[in-house]
Parts: sequence; C-alpha cells; structure tokens
Amino acid sequence: MNWKTTFVAVVIVFVIFAQESVKEPPAEFNQGVELLQNGDYDGAIAKWEQALQKDSTLAAAWFNMAIAYDMQGQDSAAISCYHRAADLNPADPDPWIYLAQLHRKRQEPYLAAQAYEKAVELKPDSPELFNGLAIAYDQLNELQPALNAINKAITLDSFYISAWANKVIIHNHLGQYDSAVFYGEKVVSQYSDEPVTWAQIGLAYHKLGNDNKAMVAVDSALTIFDGLAMGHYYRAMILLSLGNPNEAVDEIENAVELFEPYREEAAEEPEFKVLMKLNRFKKLIEGE
Repeated sequence: MNWKTTFVAVVIVFVIFAQESVKEPPAEFNQGVELLQNGDYDGAIAKWEQALQKDSTLAAAWFNMAIAYDMQGQDSAAISCYHRAADLNPADPDPWIYLAQLHRKRQEPYLAAQAYEKAVELKPDSPELFNGLAIAYDQLNELQPALNAINKAITLDSFYISAWANKVIIHNHLGQYDSAVFYGEKVVSQYSDEPVTWAQIGLAYHKLGNDNKAMVAVDSALTIFDGLAMGHYYRAMILLSLGNPNEAVDEIENAVELFEPYREEAAEEPEFKVLMKLNRFKKLIEGE
C-alpha cells in the first residue's frame, strides 16, 4: 500500500440473518439472535453452536457466528465461519462481503481482493463492492484492474462520491496526473468540502510542475480538515520544491504525528533525499 493515500472506506454494517429459508431452524438459532441483539456475544455463539449440533448445514448460524466473532475481534474464528457460510449457501454474497471487509481491516489486500471478486460475481449491481475491489487492487499495485473496477462503480452510481475520490487517487498512482486534475476538479466542483480530493489535486499539480496551483489545492484540503495527514505530506513536497526545506520538515513532522507510517514513507521518498543533510529530518525518520 502506498501510505500517501487514504481511501474512503466502506463502512461495515453488521446484519443478522433471522431466518435462512422455509425450513424451520432449531429453537436455539432464534435464541442466539436475541442474545446477540442484547449484546451477549458469547451466549449467542453458544446457542448457535447448539443449533449447529442439530443441523450443521444451517448457513445462517455459521454467518451469525462469524459476525459475533468479528465484533469481538476474534478474526480467525470469524474468517473460518464466513467461509463455512459461503460454502453452504454459495448464492449468498453477504459472507464474501463481510469477509472482504474483515481482510481490509486486517490489511490483507490480496485476500480482500479475492473476497470482493466473489462478492461482485454474486452481486454485480453494487457500486460499493466495485469500489472496495478497486481499493484492494490499488493496494496490490494492480492499477489498471483498479481503474476498471472504480469505473464500473461510477457507471453503476454516477453520484458515488467515494468512488470518484478513489478514481482520482488511482489516476495519480498510474502517473496520469492530467486525468487526476481533470476528474478531481469535477469532484470538487460538486463537493467542494471533500478534502482528500483537494489533496490529490494538489499532488497532481505538483507532479505536473505547477506548485502554485498545487499549494492552493492542498491548502484547501487542510482548511477543510487540518488533520488530513496526506495534506501535510504533500504540502511538504510543495514547500521543498519552492525552496523552503525547513518548512517542509515541519510539515513532514505534522504528517508523521497524524499518521505514523509516513515516517518510513518519508525516508524512502526520492523528493526528500535532499533533506538528509538536515539533522532534524534525519532524526525524524530515525524516530529520535
């Protein structure tokens, strides 16, 4: 993953299967649902385990157990249960959707991409799923598939702001800076308070050699949300290009304080190699 970017995430919303099919589930199944709704995760899991002892093919029980484990941070158990639910009910996209979201949370883009691919096969009309797939592909540096997926999301929902914002990010990763500016300005013309896109426009203008426009765009992002780490990071690039190395280090410090992985990113950033002669910068990237 390129730590210079922060994607607009798909929010996980947990759903409980209250009934799976016309077949009446064991009584313990609905008892488990009630316990989960009351916040008793362990009690719910125990009831679903009892239900599965009576009917091990009850996909909804496996799915609900996965959700309960997921909500408690027991990832391995959740993953196992999601897979079991998917195997038992192969026409249902939900286990793959939640599995993809869990792998994203765990920063496992390869596994997330696999799960999203399964999900979009089963639910090809979901822009949110194509958006998630694009994010996973981008994190794997599979940039053309990422662009294809994000374009599909936008085709399905032309007002999907998260997808438009991610499209700008992907164009920047592809080095298509003119396209990033073009689509970025389309986004902010409709959603002027979208800070990530303003920051990405700033990066694109900087890469195109127009640091004055780059600074205006990044400052717009930080005016909207001063806690946007990427905005401070890109501002450092622009300041350095404009001949202000000390101010650039100030902004890198701000970025690292907001998002620790920028420390390693700054150490590897070619544009910042010139800063190695400054002790402040060397201490910063070494974590002193």
